[in-house]
Amino acid sequence: MKTTNAWIFSLNFLLLLPSFSIAAPHPERIGIITQAKADLQRTGHTFTTPCDAFAIVELAAWRMREEGAGLLDKPGGNNCRGFAVDIIAYPDGAIYDVLIAQTVENIPAWQVPGAGVVDPSRYRAAHDPEFDTVPPSTPPPTPPTTTPQLDRIEAGVQEIRGEVQAIHQSLEEHRRVSRSLYDRALGFLKDPKTITLVLGVLAGRFAVPK
Repeated sequence: MKTTNAWIFSLNFLLLLPSFSIAAPHPERIGIITQAKADLQRTGHTFTTPCDAFAIVELAAWRMREEGAGLLDKPGGNNCRGFAVDIIAYPDGAIYDVLIAQTVENIPAWQVPGAGVVDPSRYRAAHDPEFDTVPPSTPPPTPPTTTPQLDRIEAGVQEIRGEVQAIHQSLEEHRRVSRSLYDRALGFLKDPKTITLVLGVLAGRFAVPK
Protein backbone atom coordinates (compact mmCIF):
# COMPACT_ATOMS: atom_id res chain seq x y z
CA MET A 1 0.00 0.00 0.00
CA LYS A 2 2.79 2.36 0.93
CA THR A 3 4.57 1.56 -2.33
CA THR A 4 1.42 2.33 -4.32
CA ASN A 5 0.95 5.68 -2.56
CA ALA A 6 4.57 6.59 -3.24
CA TRP A 7 4.12 5.88 -6.94
CA ILE A 8 0.93 7.93 -7.05
CA PHE A 9 2.70 10.87 -5.32
CA SER A 10 5.64 10.69 -7.70
CA LEU A 11 3.33 10.60 -10.71
CA ASN A 12 1.36 13.60 -9.50
CA PHE A 13 4.62 15.52 -8.89
CA LEU A 14 5.83 14.81 -12.39
CA LEU A 15 2.50 15.89 -13.85
CA LEU A 16 2.73 19.19 -11.93
CA LEU A 17 6.28 20.05 -13.08
CA PRO A 18 5.23 21.68 -16.37
CA SER A 19 3.07 24.17 -14.46
CA PHE A 20 6.17 25.73 -12.84
CA SER A 21 7.96 28.45 -14.80
CA ILE A 22 11.65 27.58 -14.83
CA ALA A 23 13.76 30.34 -16.34
CA ALA A 24 16.63 29.40 -18.58
CA PRO A 25 20.04 30.52 -17.28
CA HIS A 26 21.56 33.67 -18.73
CA PRO A 27 25.28 34.37 -19.06
CA GLU A 28 26.91 36.41 -16.35
CA ARG A 29 27.25 40.08 -17.28
CA ILE A 30 28.94 41.54 -14.20
CA GLY A 31 31.54 43.16 -16.46
CA ILE A 32 28.85 45.25 -18.15
CA ILE A 33 27.47 46.31 -14.75
CA THR A 34 30.96 47.33 -13.63
CA GLN A 35 31.59 49.31 -16.82
CA ALA A 36 28.25 51.10 -16.58
CA LYS A 37 29.06 52.23 -13.04
CA ALA A 38 32.57 53.34 -14.06
CA ASP A 39 31.24 55.33 -17.02
CA LEU A 40 28.73 57.12 -14.82
CA GLN A 41 31.36 57.90 -12.22
CA ARG A 42 33.62 59.27 -14.93
CA THR A 43 30.99 61.88 -15.74
CA GLY A 44 30.70 62.94 -12.09
CA HIS A 45 27.62 60.83 -11.26
CA THR A 46 27.17 60.12 -7.54
CA PHE A 47 25.11 57.36 -5.90
CA THR A 48 23.19 58.60 -2.89
CA THR A 49 19.56 57.89 -3.82
CA PRO A 50 17.72 54.86 -5.25
CA CYS A 51 17.46 56.58 -8.62
CA ASP A 52 21.19 57.32 -8.57
CA ALA A 53 21.85 53.58 -8.20
CA PHE A 54 19.17 52.71 -10.75
CA ALA A 55 21.11 54.71 -13.34
CA ILE A 56 23.69 51.87 -13.32
CA VAL A 57 21.03 49.22 -13.95
CA GLU A 58 19.27 51.35 -16.55
CA LEU A 59 22.49 51.89 -18.53
CA ALA A 60 23.61 48.25 -18.23
CA ALA A 61 20.21 46.93 -19.35
CA TRP A 62 20.30 49.20 -22.38
CA ARG A 63 23.72 47.90 -23.32
CA MET A 64 22.44 44.31 -23.01
CA ARG A 65 19.17 44.93 -24.83
CA GLU A 66 20.20 42.78 -27.83
CA GLU A 67 20.12 39.69 -25.59
CA GLY A 68 16.75 40.62 -24.10
CA ALA A 69 17.90 42.20 -20.86
CA GLY A 70 15.49 44.71 -19.42
CA LEU A 71 14.04 46.09 -16.20
CA LEU A 72 11.67 44.77 -13.55
CA ASP A 73 8.36 46.46 -12.90
CA LYS A 74 8.06 47.39 -9.21
CA PRO A 75 5.46 50.08 -8.51
CA GLY A 76 5.82 49.85 -4.71
CA GLY A 77 8.60 49.73 -2.15
CA ASN A 78 12.16 50.61 -3.02
CA ASN A 79 11.94 51.67 -6.65
CA CYS A 80 12.83 54.38 -9.11
CA ARG A 81 10.12 55.55 -11.49
CA GLY A 82 8.30 52.25 -10.94
CA PHE A 83 11.29 49.98 -11.60
CA ALA A 84 13.28 47.74 -9.24
CA VAL A 85 16.46 49.65 -8.40
CA ASP A 86 18.96 46.78 -8.57
CA ILE A 87 17.40 44.12 -10.85
CA ILE A 88 18.08 43.09 -14.45
CA ALA A 89 15.12 41.10 -15.82
CA TYR A 90 14.57 38.91 -18.89
CA PRO A 91 11.38 38.14 -20.87
CA ASP A 92 11.30 34.58 -19.49
CA GLY A 93 10.95 35.92 -15.94
CA ALA A 94 14.56 35.35 -14.92
CA ILE A 95 15.94 38.13 -12.71
CA TYR A 96 19.39 38.99 -11.39
CA ASP A 97 20.41 41.21 -8.51
CA VAL A 98 23.21 43.32 -9.98
CA LEU A 99 23.98 45.74 -7.13
CA ILE A 100 25.05 44.91 -3.59
CA ALA A 101 24.33 47.56 -0.95
CA GLN A 102 22.75 49.86 -3.49
CA THR A 103 22.79 53.59 -2.61
CA VAL A 104 25.66 52.80 -0.20
CA GLU A 105 28.43 50.93 -2.00
CA ASN A 106 26.67 49.83 -5.20
CA ILE A 107 29.00 46.87 -5.70
CA PRO A 108 28.42 45.31 -9.16
CA ALA A 109 27.15 41.74 -8.91
CA TRP A 110 25.27 39.02 -10.83
CA GLN A 111 23.29 37.10 -8.22
CA VAL A 112 20.09 35.09 -8.45
CA PRO A 113 17.71 36.43 -5.78
CA GLY A 114 15.33 33.99 -4.11
CA ALA A 115 13.77 31.67 -6.68
CA GLY A 116 15.43 33.68 -9.45
CA VAL A 117 12.22 33.95 -11.43
CA VAL A 118 9.17 36.22 -11.33
CA ASP A 119 5.98 36.63 -13.31
CA PRO A 120 7.21 37.38 -16.87
CA SER A 121 4.54 40.07 -17.17
CA ARG A 122 6.66 42.24 -14.86
CA TYR A 123 9.43 42.39 -17.45
CA ARG A 124 9.92 45.78 -19.07
CA ALA A 125 12.11 46.34 -22.10
CA ALA A 126 15.23 48.43 -21.61
CA HIS A 127 15.04 52.04 -22.72
CA ASP A 128 17.71 54.44 -23.85
CA PRO A 129 19.01 56.37 -20.82
CA GLU A 130 20.51 58.90 -23.27
CA PHE A 131 23.90 58.53 -21.71
CA ASP A 132 26.88 59.68 -23.72
CA THR A 133 29.60 57.07 -23.32
CA VAL A 134 32.21 59.39 -24.78
CA PRO A 135 33.73 61.57 -22.06
CA PRO A 136 33.89 65.27 -22.69
CA SER A 137 36.92 65.91 -24.79
CA THR A 138 39.78 67.65 -23.08
CA PRO A 139 40.44 70.95 -24.83
CA PRO A 140 43.90 71.07 -26.37
CA PRO A 141 46.44 73.09 -24.41
CA THR A 142 46.62 76.71 -25.38
CA PRO A 143 49.68 77.15 -27.55
CA PRO A 144 52.26 79.56 -26.20
CA THR A 145 51.92 83.09 -27.44
CA THR A 146 55.49 82.93 -28.71
CA THR A 147 57.62 80.21 -30.20
CA PRO A 148 61.32 80.20 -31.11
CA GLN A 149 60.37 80.76 -34.75
CA LEU A 150 58.08 83.66 -33.94
CA ASP A 151 60.78 85.12 -31.70
CA ARG A 152 63.22 85.10 -34.60
CA ILE A 153 60.69 86.75 -36.88
CA GLU A 154 59.94 89.40 -34.28
CA ALA A 155 63.65 90.07 -33.80
CA GLY A 156 64.07 90.43 -37.57
CA VAL A 157 61.16 92.87 -37.76
CA GLN A 158 62.63 94.95 -34.94
CA GLU A 159 66.01 95.01 -36.69
CA ILE A 160 64.46 96.15 -39.96
CA ARG A 161 62.45 98.76 -38.11
CA GLY A 162 65.65 100.08 -36.53
CA GLU A 163 67.41 100.24 -39.90
CA VAL A 164 64.49 102.12 -41.46
CA GLN A 165 64.53 104.58 -38.58
CA ALA A 166 68.29 105.07 -39.02
CA ILE A 167 67.82 105.72 -42.76
CA HIS A 168 65.06 108.18 -41.98
CA GLN A 169 67.30 110.03 -39.54
CA SER A 170 70.13 110.04 -42.09
CA LEU A 171 67.83 111.52 -44.75
CA GLU A 172 66.68 114.18 -42.34
CA GLU A 173 70.30 115.07 -41.57
CA HIS A 174 71.08 115.19 -45.30
CA ARG A 175 68.14 117.51 -45.91
CA ARG A 176 69.27 119.74 -43.07
CA VAL A 177 72.84 119.97 -44.39
CA SER A 178 71.63 120.49 -47.96
CA ARG A 179 69.30 123.27 -46.84
CA SER A 180 72.11 124.92 -44.90
CA LEU A 181 74.44 124.81 -47.89
CA TYR A 182 71.73 126.13 -50.15
CA ASP A 183 70.98 129.00 -47.80
CA ARG A 184 74.68 129.86 -47.54
CA ALA A 185 75.14 129.71 -51.30
CA LEU A 186 72.09 131.85 -51.88
CA GLY A 187 73.27 134.37 -49.36
CA PHE A 188 76.69 134.46 -50.97
CA LEU A 189 75.22 135.06 -54.39
CA LYS A 190 72.96 137.84 -53.11
CA ASP A 191 75.90 139.74 -51.61
CA PRO A 192 76.63 142.90 -53.81
CA LYS A 193 80.35 142.32 -53.49
CA THR A 194 79.96 138.85 -54.88
CA ILE A 195 77.90 140.14 -57.78
CA THR A 196 80.49 142.81 -58.60
CA LEU A 197 83.30 140.28 -58.43
CA VAL A 198 81.48 137.82 -60.67
CA LEU A 199 80.64 140.53 -63.22
CA GLY A 200 84.25 141.63 -63.26
CA VAL A 201 85.50 138.13 -63.88
CA LEU A 202 83.02 137.60 -66.64
CA ALA A 203 83.88 140.94 -68.26
CA GLY A 204 87.54 140.08 -68.28
CA ARG A 205 86.95 136.62 -69.73
CA PHE A 206 84.68 137.74 -72.49
CA ALA A 207 86.36 141.10 -73.31
CA VAL A 208 86.97 141.73 -77.03
CA PRO A 209 90.68 142.32 -77.80
CA LYS A 210 91.55 145.71 -79.41
